[in-house]
Amino acid sequence: MPRFTLLTGGLTLLLSLLFSANLVYGHGAVTDYEEDVEAMYIAYYGRPGDPQGVTYWAGELEASEGDLNAIIDAFGTSDEYEERFSNMDNAALVNNIYRQLFGRDADSEGLTFYTDRLQSGESTLASIALQVYDGVQGLDALIVANKLTVAHAFTDHVEDNGLSYGDDQIADAKSLIARVSETNDSMSTAVAELTGLFDLGDASDCTAYEGSFERIQSIIFDGYNCTNSACHGGSDAGGLDLSADAAYANLFRVDAAANLAEPMQLVYPGEQGLSFLYQKMAAGTDGTVLPSGGGSAMPVGGSLTEDHLEAMRLWIRGGAPEYDDVDEVASLLGCSVGTTSRANKIAPPDAPPLGEGMQAVSGPWTVESNTEDEVCFATYYDLEQTAGALPDWAKTECVGNVFGNYDGECFAYNKRVLTQDPQSHHSIIDTYVGASPVDDPSWGTWQCLNGPSEGMACDPTRIGEPVAQGGADCGDPLYVCGTQAVSSTACIGWGPNDHRFRSVGTGGAQTPISSDILQEGVYSIAPTKGVIIWNSHAFNLSPEDTTVEQYNNFWFASSEEQVHRNRAIFDAKDILIAQVPPFEEKTYCSTMALPQGARLTELGSHAHKRGVLWQTWLPPNDPGCQADQLGTCQPSEASADYVSRIYNDPLILEYDPPLEYDSAVESERTLKFCVTYDNGKNFPDLIKRASTSVGTQCGIREKVCLGGSMQGQLCGNDDAACGDGGVCDACPVEGGVTTEDEMFLLLGNYYVVPLE
Repeated sequence: MPRFTLLTGGLTLLLSLLFSANLVYGHGAVTDYEEDVEAMYIAYYGRPGDPQGVTYWAGELEASEGDLNAIIDAFGTSDEYEERFSNMDNAALVNNIYRQLFGRDADSEGLTFYTDRLQSGESTLASIALQVYDGVQGLDALIVANKLTVAHAFTDHVEDNGLSYGDDQIADAKSLIARVSETNDSMSTAVAELTGLFDLGDASDCTAYEGSFERIQSIIFDGYNCTNSACHGGSDAGGLDLSADAAYANLFRVDAAANLAEPMQLVYPGEQGLSFLYQKMAAGTDGTVLPSGGGSAMPVGGSLTEDHLEAMRLWIRGGAPEYDDVDEVASLLGCSVGTTSRANKIAPPDAPPLGEGMQAVSGPWTVESNTEDEVCFATYYDLEQTAGALPDWAKTECVGNVFGNYDGECFAYNKRVLTQDPQSHHSIIDTYVGASPVDDPSWGTWQCLNGPSEGMACDPTRIGEPVAQGGADCGDPLYVCGTQAVSSTACIGWGPNDHRFRSVGTGGAQTPISSDILQEGVYSIAPTKGVIIWNSHAFNLSPEDTTVEQYNNFWFASSEEQVHRNRAIFDAKDILIAQVPPFEEKTYCSTMALPQGARLTELGSHAHKRGVLWQTWLPPNDPGCQADQLGTCQPSEASADYVSRIYNDPLILEYDPPLEYDSAVESERTLKFCVTYDNGKNFPDLIKRASTSVGTQCGIREKVCLGGSMQGQLCGNDDAACGDGGVCDACPVEGGVTTEDEMFLLLGNYYVVPLE
């Protein structure tokens, strides 16, 4: 199937954006022959050409080496001409050409000139149409260019969606072209009206595509004209070829060619914030500011729809697979047929070079289909056992009572990136520095968690020795010696009794990619050896079992970079406070005071799926505002400084330079934060249901009717009490650890500068 492009430069992409998201469309280069043929359709018939006609006549024109005279007479002998124009006199025929091309009557001089030529037989009507078109200038030239743009859009629209373009659509097509003037608004309005001229039928059925990326290729890259020859349609197009056979290889984990202060990959699987392609598209859609050297937004001269941008985000968050489907991408792209839920994986990231950092690998744990679980298990590391792994300049003092009798040293790091599979709801990673040895039975049995030696006993302390000889090496850096995952909420009842207060936090997140890149002179510390405790919570909505794996990368900080130790904000005093009845909404607020000398560098948040709005206000705030004061502790009237609405991808707000809080007055160092939980009041899909909740219970005395004449009324466990169409299934939302319950947790980072 041939592909045509729109005209008039930057307006090309603008027009593409106006197509319905339910359509399939794509464009390539338009030839001069197609351009001339489309112009003849407008001048002679007053309508866009049909795809077959444009293709045929362009081929004839090419065969005649561009001589329009060889084909124009055929326009004057067609059935369409006889039906529409045979009853007009010569003056009316000539005037009609002017009206169809320019939307105005012919000037008297031109009308007389061409009428005489037609009357005498010196020129045919088709040749006069060609002469009038060839002589276009001034404002008329802009009008013709706009009409041609809409005509090409119409022809592409018909072809790309397999639509019928016959007698039933011709009158509307003529009217559409007739309304196009010299203004951009008339042109964009006409294109927006295209979808109303046709019955789409199955045009939005995208089942022919193999995975989310093929949909993105066709509907976004092709559909927004990113693959035309003037943009990214070939190997020489701006250094980035987005054509179908090359795009994925040119995007996935490929460094952007832009002159950026901090290098970025075009597509960083798992994190759109680190993906330069996404940032370029977001800049066009929602005004995201590009980094210095980032150039202009994509697509040039236009923007993605919000749904299309969200589809890009979810595809990246889902690991940016080349062939697999990512949940919700198809529907956001306008496909009428959804896709089967998939449990996507993220390819392991490279480890930091030896001597520059370390990679801690969790190994896999299994999440069965249509289940949710939270587990704990352990791995072990010792940097001192590998030659060259820990340079002296990265070592630092182990500060804090938590270290107690820890017999190792600590290392300093100023960058950490956690990568985990998209099914993760949250990860909390700690390193144990207590008194219990590695072979303490409370850890579980040590064995290879994956690889060809899976299940074989291993000794985690014998690093570098093959497992076949009783060592820790299971055959590959990604094959892990660890303990089996045990279902446990917050690791309660698992591991040594002191692990909750004799462990150092070394990572964690609720997103596939979490990065802590500390500011200059700021560092965090971690033990040079120890048992890593992996507290992982994940869900699997797909029909197939999957595994969840994590890769925690650290980059060392030199002694010169070890000036201020980073401190984490983890305000969990009200973490499980939520109590929201069905069909209601509640907002909880609380406060946290930073210490004197604090330098705030980052704010984040953590709630579950019914946390529809999180707001945080910077100081000053009343420190007496607490979450149990629902009547008096409410959101501030002023606009919040931090706002996040996506629970599983919360905003990470960084402050560079950091915000300084030196006041002795507590209120001037107090953060205020609020979360709004919606249990089906404004978002009906968020109502908590007993029948679909996993890992949480709804007591018989708590259930109320969902639907029916008695909605919201207590119903015990009896559907009949709810009336016709109602079910006894709605539950209150409570504080808890599953995604069906709620959490209230302020996150962030700061460091302290001692006051003089």
